[in-house]
Amino acid sequence: MKKRILAVLLMTMILCLAFSAMANAETKTIVLQIGSPNMTVNGVSQEIDPGRGTKPLIIKGSTLVPIRTIVENMGGTLAWDGGAQQVTITANNKTIRLTLGVAAADIKAQASAMDWTTKSLSVAPQSINGRTMVPLRFVTEELGATVVWEGTTKTITITFGVTAFDPNNWTGSWETNTGTIVLNQTGDHVTGMDNSGYWGKIDGTVSGKTLTGKWFLAVDSQGDLEFVMSEDGKSFTSKWRYNYPGNTPDPNDESGGWSEGSIGQR
Repeated sequence: MKKRILAVLLMTMILCLAFSAMANAETKTIVLQIGSPNMTVNGVSQEIDPGRGTKPLIIKGSTLVPIRTIVENMGGTLAWDGGAQQVTITANNKTIRLTLGVAAADIKAQASAMDWTTKSLSVAPQSINGRTMVPLRFVTEELGATVVWEGTTKTITITFGVTAFDPNNWTGSWETNTGTIVLNQTGDHVTGMDNSGYWGKIDGTVSGKTLTGKWFLAVDSQGDLEFVMSEDGKSFTSKWRYNYPGNTPDPNDESGGWSEGSIGQR
């Protein structure tokens, strides 16, 4: 009898864990076809490159596509740096950095501030008809998807799970125009580090969508910060001010000494 009770309890625990995992992850399937400007996402048709009609094409055996809409369907974000000619893709706790004309990609886990690794590409990202085209299989597989090629119909099927995250939780890696900020949240307390030397150490408290606290680089370079998270939890805006020992705010400064900071994206 005891063994039967233990078995029932164990099975109940397993089922609860399974349902919990299902509740926190959404499975999606994207289907594309060479030469077609449309794709289906869980059976619903949409444009690969909205409003531009861009089609997947094959170069040196690799399928190249404009990747933004695909990445966004995977729950990620994409940032374009025109000066560096770089695409930065962030999804499923990983960041991928691709450069036009360079047959290599820089990759790191979001929880890591510094540890980039480099992997070779069979074909470099290219600008074709004004659109940035990147290797489809490489990017989606690096982000955790399964990719299947059907040669007869020239169809690519991408299957992946999108893990839901709490939009009110600051834990994770945030890419900004000054570098990477890595934050960890316990309760309403947040600590972190900016690897660029812009904010330095960060320590603050969360209230609603706002993180207020301190930044510290050195005794003569420290102050207050305020980060405000977007509704979807994927980005934040920031402002900061100096507040080091002996600093006296200017009473004629209507802004209270606050300056606009960088914008962060998961």
